[in-house]
Amino acid sequence: MRGNERECSLRWEHAFEIDPAEKEKYYLTVAYPYPSGAMHVGHGRTYIVPDVIARYQRMRGRAVLFPMAFHVTGTPVIGISKRIANGDEQTIGLYRDIYRVPQDILDRFINPTEIVRYFSEEYRRTMQKSGLSIDWRRRFTTVDPQYSRFIEWQYAHLHEDGYVVRGAHPVKYCPQCENPVGDHDLL
Repeated sequence: MRGNERECSLRWEHAFEIDPAEKEKYYLTVAYPYPSGAMHVGHGRTYIVPDVIARYQRMRGRAVLFPMAFHVTGTPVIGISKRIANGDEQTIGLYRDIYRVPQDILDRFINPTEIVRYFSEEYRRTMQKSGLSIDWRRRFTTVDPQYSRFIEWQYAHLHEDGYVVRGAHPVKYCPQCENPVGDHDLL
C-alpha cells in the first residue's frame, strides 16, 4: 500500500486547482491557521469540515475555489522569537524536542518571519498529506500586499456604512510594544 501512496498523491496534487469555468461558482474559506507551532487535532476538525463541504459542492457540479491562507501577524510569534533569542530553555526545548525543529532552522527563529515561514510550510505539507482538497496555487498570507489592500477596502466600506466607529473603549495595552493587545497577545 505504501508504494502506491506517492503515486496516488502525485495524481491528486493538482486535482483541486480550479480555473475560471462556465459552471456555477462556489467559494469556500476557513479560519486561517496561525503557524506558530505544530498542528494539533483541533486543526483537523477545523479543516476537514470545510473540505467535506468543498467536495460536496464539487459533486453537485460547482466550480469550487477553496484556497488556504496563513495568519502571520500578531505578537505571539514575536514573543516566541524574543524568548528564543533570549535563550529561554523552556521555549527552545519545546521547539527542539516536541516540535522537532532542526537546530539550524531553530537558530533562525530569532526572526519571527522564520517561525511562520517554517510552520506554514509544515501545515501545507500536513494538509496535503491529509488529502485536503485545497487549491494551493491560491495560497496567501495576511501580510501579502493584495490581502492588505483587501482589508483596507473592507474597513473603508464598513466605516462608510457606519459599522466601524471611533470611540472610547477600555482595552488592554502593552507599554513595551506601545499597542493595544488582545489576551492572546500577552507575553
